[in-house]
Amino acid sequence: MKAMRIGVLPNLPLAKLRARAARDHATARGTQHLNRVRAALHKLDGEIEALKARLAALEGRVAELEREFAAELRRAIVLRELRKLSGIGPALAQEIVSTCFDGTLESLAEAGSRVQGVGERRQRAIREWIDHMKSRLPSLMEEGSPEREEFSAVFARKRERIERRKARLEAEIRGLTTLRKRAEEGIRWLAVVTPDHFLRAYRGDGDARALVERYLIGLFPEWEEPPDWFAELMGRFG
Repeated sequence: MKAMRIGVLPNLPLAKLRARAARDHATARGTQHLNRVRAALHKLDGEIEALKARLAALEGRVAELEREFAAELRRAIVLRELRKLSGIGPALAQEIVSTCFDGTLESLAEAGSRVQGVGERRQRAIREWIDHMKSRLPSLMEEGSPEREEFSAVFARKRERIERRKARLEAEIRGLTTLRKRAEEGIRWLAVVTPDHFLRAYRGDGDARALVERYLIGLFPEWEEPPDWFAELMGRFG
């Protein structure tokens, strides 16, 4: 890397030297790089937050699937058992469940007032069936059944699709987090350089002069290719 040399300016008044140091620091290649990277990191952070929000939504969707699975299975088992009730049969059971069932057995007690063909006798039988089913339904939900097998397969496919999307988002978040870390490490030394270093360099401080000469080059000299992390960051968020 070619060195950039700065001269000592011992004869300038301090006020002018401070102004020169502030101006040179503001226009230095190191400052330009630092500002560009910080602006890009701000955009990168926004992208990470957006991806995390999408990931949280998918995780919420997984929880919803679990609830939907339980609700669909419950509905199917209730319909199956209601069909077995004497005097009801498949067609009327379907009508009762479609019209009245809201996820609770108690809702089926409204069949007498909402479903044509459910008279007083059938209404009474349904109420007795509801009382009996309250103790049976939990165990029916847990045991193996054709309904459980069918819904398990359907919801497993839905969950698998969601898990694939989650994996892609998680991989993208990891990649962006790694890029952010590399960028932060790359600009750490730039962030400590201030106009005071320029002032001290102009007054003959050797350590400050070495740092300022490096700062004038920035993260990389204009005649060289940028670091790969810089190129990626600028390409995506610059």
